[in-house]
Amino acid sequence: MITKIDCFSTIAASASISFTRVPHSALSAAERVSSFGDFQTSYLSFYQPITEFLQPAMRLILFPLFIAFLTSQSNAQIASVRDNTPTKGSLYVAVDDAAKIYINGTEVYKAGTGETRSPEIGLKTGDRVVVQLQNNGGPRRFMLVFASSDGQNVVSFKNHDFKIIPDIDVTDFTSEQFQKWTKFAKQDKHKENATHMLPIKSYSEWIWGDFDKCILAAIVTPQMLAQKPK
Repeated sequence: MITKIDCFSTIAASASISFTRVPHSALSAAERVSSFGDFQTSYLSFYQPITEFLQPAMRLILFPLFIAFLTSQSNAQIASVRDNTPTKGSLYVAVDDAAKIYINGTEVYKAGTGETRSPEIGLKTGDRVVVQLQNNGGPRRFMLVFASSDGQNVVSFKNHDFKIIPDIDVTDFTSEQFQKWTKFAKQDKHKENATHMLPIKSYSEWIWGDFDKCILAAIVTPQMLAQKPK
């Protein structure tokens, strides 16, 4: 026998599944209205058949609760899209011999041998990071850290965050290409105790690719932006 609680649980579950289909892109006012209308039409298709067996009084109670749930979820979806604004900060780089860093296809910093800091840039979830590395002989090393200007966020880059790009002269990539690349950057465990060379405390690791000249790629995740070593 289907209970009233089961009925509402089914509606809620169906609604949460539908929301995952919303594209994560900025929405205009017209798009928000259109999207909300699409959601409402979709959810009513679940609501109406499920509530047919209920008495009119129960339908009157359930319907406002359903609409309130729908509205809150729609607003939360729009807010999550709008809140993905870049975090202002700088890149801290340690490299031997050189690194050229691109974000979403745009060159943002060129680092020479040693430890350097970039001008202020913006970094957000979903950003695509490409690093072109060059070693001219002798030892090679690379470490990358992003620290927000307000000191609230530190983005660490570990070996499993970067994948080795098999092509040459790449400055950007798609998420589909990133998924196809299977080889992660190589971690240099011999340099683990040298993390103090950068002034920012992080979980970043010393990494490199297969050859003296190589290209690495990473996608910034929410987890990376949320971490801050103590």
